[in-house]
Amino acid sequence: MKKTKNISLLLVDDHAFFLKSLRKFLKDHDEVVHVLGQARDGRRAIEKVRVLSPDVTIMDINMPGMDGIETTRRLVAGGAKTRILILSMCTDPGQIKNALAAGAAGFVRKDSVDRELLPAIQTVHCGRIYKCHSAALNGRMTRVRT
Repeated sequence: MKKTKNISLLLVDDHAFFLKSLRKFLKDHDEVVHVLGQARDGRRAIEKVRVLSPDVTIMDINMPGMDGIETTRRLVAGGAKTRILILSMCTDPGQIKNALAAGAAGFVRKDSVDRELLPAIQTVHCGRIYKCHSAALNGRMTRVRT
C-alpha cells in the first residue's frame, strides 16, 4: 500500500501512560501521521472530534463513563467524518463485533501496535476496514493485506 502522508489523529484512552507511549511511538512516524490531540474519555473525545476533525480516531474500548463502543456509535450517528480505529487489549469477539457494528473502521490489539498500527491507520484512512491479525471474530477475522 502506498504511504499516505499527514494523516491526522486523535488518541482516546483513559490510561495516561499508554497515551504518552503511543504519542512517542507515533512521533517516530511523523512522516506519515501527526497527532492533533488526545482525550481520556468518550465525552471529551466527541468534543475533540468536533473541534479538531481528525482523519482517524484511535480509541480504546474500555473506558469509564462512556466506553469506546458508545462513543463510536455517537460519533457515527452524529455524522463525524473521522474513521475510528479501536485499539484495545480486549479479545472478546462480542465486544469487537459490537465495536465494528457501531461503526468502527477497524480493530488492533494493543500488544501488536508495533507491527500493525501504522498499516491499520493507513487502511482505515483509505476507506477500508482493518481487522487485526492477532484477533479472532467468530474464527473469521483476518488481516487486511497492506
